[in-house]
Amino acid sequence: MDAGPVAEETEGVPVGGDELLQQTAAKPSSRLSGDSPTATDAGGLHGHNKASGCLARPIDRDVLLALQEAVLAVSSDGTVVLFNSAAASLWGWRAEEVTGQPVHILLGEGTDLGRARHQRLRTKHKAGHELFLRVSVSDVLLAVGGGEAPEAVRRVIAEDMAEDPDYLQLNAIVDLATFPVVACSRAGEVIKFNKAASQVFRIAQADAQGRDILELFAAGSALTAGRPAAEVLETFVGSASGKEERGARFDGSTFPMRVSVSKVETKDCYMFTLLLEDITRELADKESLKAEQRKTAAIMNSALNAIITTDNSGAIELIN
Repeated sequence: MDAGPVAEETEGVPVGGDELLQQTAAKPSSRLSGDSPTATDAGGLHGHNKASGCLARPIDRDVLLALQEAVLAVSSDGTVVLFNSAAASLWGWRAEEVTGQPVHILLGEGTDLGRARHQRLRTKHKAGHELFLRVSVSDVLLAVGGGEAPEAVRRVIAEDMAEDPDYLQLNAIVDLATFPVVACSRAGEVIKFNKAASQVFRIAQADAQGRDILELFAAGSALTAGRPAAEVLETFVGSASGKEERGARFDGSTFPMRVSVSKVETKDCYMFTLLLEDITRELADKESLKAEQRKTAAIMNSALNAIITTDNSGAIELIN
């Protein structure tokens, strides 16, 4: 099952860090064995922090299998351990045909998942025609059940770059919108991050792909603490004017933001679309206006003449 030659263009930064293996080493798993990782797995499975894009909590297999994005998971020895239905549709292979097989049958010989978290590559469909893909790679813990320790794997999210013109036009409109737009899967994985969002949160668009959506919210929020992303986002759905929260930039700073969330459903799955507005200037303008109103009221109260002010409806606002 040869995927054929691959021309690879990489972007982003190398996957790095040692915390994930340190944590999983405390509970050895047979799935982490393999003394000689393949070229596909050069650099090993690493990373368990915000900088590397790794998720802190184990991800349930069923969550990945149900995603509308094409997802596969690769073990430390470079073999496929998970292949969801969207990936099956993309490559033309059935899950039972690729599970346990080396990942190069899908991504091509020589593809190095440890080299960069975001890559563009050419490979082949089962039928033989060429696929042009964008893949996002993250090191995660995969919950395997049965009381076994979570398995450290590389999760690969693949996107077909050969989209239809209407989709590309819509994608361009979203990307050029002047307000931050973010889309995520029901598991909370960022799958769309436009340029305005990149500027507000101070992270490259490519580096935002695959991250946990809750990383965009400031730490310590009672709303997000200890809750899964889908549950958190559901609390925002239906709020027409949006709710105020504190956003977290990737330079460590925080800011007030207005969050509006909509849920987009298809026949068998759904995703969330978020409008995240930085309202720092708006709140500053409101505070400035209130200060001016207090100053005006103080002047009027000190006047010797009787002064009464009303609003547009005739209701009294101030009597000195």
